Amino acid sequence: MKTSFFQPLLVMAGILLSAGTANALDLPFSGNFTSDTDYKLLSFNVGPGGSTVTLETVSYAGGGFDPNITLWNNNGYILGQNDDKDNANGVFDSFLNLFLGEGKYWVAITESGNFVNGTANGYYDPNASNNGFTGCQTCFGPGSGSIYGPYEWVLNIGNVISAQTETTFTPGSPPPPLPPLPGQVPAPGTLYLFGIGLLGWLGTKRRSPC
Repeated sequence: MKTSFFQPLLVMAGILLSAGTANALDLPFSGNFTSDTDYKLLSFNVGPGGSTVTLETVSYAGGGFDPNITLWNNNGYILGQNDDKDNANGVFDSFLNLFLGEGKYWVAITESGNFVNGTANGYYDPNASNNGFTGCQTCFGPGSGSIYGPYEWVLNIGNVISAQTETTFTPGSPPPPLPPLPGQVPAPGTLYLFGIGLLGWLGTKRRSPC
């Protein structure tokens, strides 16, 4: 049986596309705070090959308070933090968009002014005072007499395979890989799948009659 030149290429393309679409879920979460020092922990998982993950609040735009988000990996290493997406133009919701490798990650949403109190080497410490947060010296929520609205928070987590709310942070071992540098080669797992498909095609081509 003669094998079409394009058939193995289509199979390999399907494998690569399936690896890229594994992180296709956009998941919204919402809730309410009861005081300026409240915080909410969530975790999410990134699948094989990694993904460009989006974290975005609509707490302020929806008539709520001025939020802040902080992201760390499963070992507690802080990867990013954002208070205002565009302060100069009055966009006080929070926004992060970055490539993350496969693994589990954590995000905390707080009021602006109640930031993660990281360690000297850049890790979130849940055992520090105020559960690892600075507390409200100057917070921007209704409890501080501001005009920022009610305590409702909304956080959208995009391009992940799953996400869930959490109550406490427990460091994992080993941690997921740190985000790759710009221009880094594709994930080894993806290259492995591509190589397997290519070898299979070459073997089939050699066995096929002219």
